[in-house]
Amino acid sequence: MIYVAIPKGCINLAASVNVILYDRLAKQLRGNSAS
Repeated sequence: MIYVAIPKGCINLAASVNVILYDRLAKQLRGNSAS
């Protein structure tokens, strides 16, 4: 598995970015369905 070689800091950063992107996407979807 490739990600095992990646430092944990990078994994945490990527996870944080994924959460932020998902939150933005969720807000957009909620906004579209509300209107």
